[in-house]
Amino acid sequence: MSNTNDFVIENGVLTKYTGVDTEVIIPDGILAINGYAFSNQTQLIKVTIPDGVTQIGQYAFEGCTSLQLIEMPESITEIGAAAFKNCENLLSLNLPGKLTRIEHYTFEACRKLTNVTIPDGVTFIGLHAFWGCGSLTSINIPASVMVIGDAAFAHCSLTDIKLPSGITSIAPELFKYCPLTNINIPNGVKGIGYGAFLGCANLSHVTLPHGVTYIGKLAFGSCENLRNIVIPSTATEFYSMPFNMCESIAEIQLPEHLASIEDIKWWKDIFPANVLVVIALNNFPENEVLMKHALRTPAERIKHLINIRRVDLVTVFLERSKKLKNDVVDELIRFATENNYVDAVVLLVEYKNRHQR
Repeated sequence: MSNTNDFVIENGVLTKYTGVDTEVIIPDGILAINGYAFSNQTQLIKVTIPDGVTQIGQYAFEGCTSLQLIEMPESITEIGAAAFKNCENLLSLNLPGKLTRIEHYTFEACRKLTNVTIPDGVTFIGLHAFWGCGSLTSINIPASVMVIGDAAFAHCSLTDIKLPSGITSIAPELFKYCPLTNINIPNGVKGIGYGAFLGCANLSHVTLPHGVTYIGKLAFGSCENLRNIVIPSTATEFYSMPFNMCESIAEIQLPEHLASIEDIKWWKDIFPANVLVVIALNNFPENEVLMKHALRTPAERIKHLINIRRVDLVTVFLERSKKLKNDVVDELIRFATENNYVDAVVLLVEYKNRHQR
């Protein structure tokens, strides 16, 4: 049992711990732990909180860099902002069942945290709540959660996560630099915030649900392995460079209402140069103009189509483009041959024979 003289208590509130023990058992009769009560007690390894405590104040255990284990009773209903921030050796937590909010910065930079149980009934996860929890590879977010704040899981090690159906937006930098391999975005989501998936280098495919109206700046920036993305017909707002440095994207499916000549000006800011933008080609005879401005030189565009085995789009492109020079066609035939794409070779040879003078 810890020395009771080490606790400063006023009207049932523990306002400060002044001891130097590595393991602390807080005495019975305490109703609340005040803000900063244990902050920067770097010697602490284990803390036991008695039943009856209902509140843990903001920054209460912030900077307890040696803290590995904290036992919390089910009586706790509130945990303040940044309460366990920079507890870099904290390993595991079962949060009390009466908790309804995880406040801003609560577990920020808890670098060794591997497991957190969030109870059903939590409706709010604040900004930076789990930022920098580099050992956190999975977490179950209950269906009750309606709001998740900015960068709440940024710089974690999450590889897969199921988002609750009640959220209506993906907050800015929410999963920044997480090694996510898969993400299912709920149908009720209306927008993807700034840098929401920035640096998610293992993410390969994203389908944005019908209802998404805006995609923020750098939303999917530096997603190195992102190969395919489907943009719904409801999307109307795009901010600068949402797919910047997505060097592996082969195809983006764009809704028809965005496929107009007036949109050309922003295409270069929206889509990387290596991307094939697929629209309803048969309905938009001006698409060769869009392809010209949104992608690259004719030979490079056709090589890209060959690489992704889209001879159907090679056909469309050749039909709607100006006549290619013979040396360019010969180069493309060689390229298709080297890539063992027989259909493209046949198509290009026929094209050359039709247009030879």
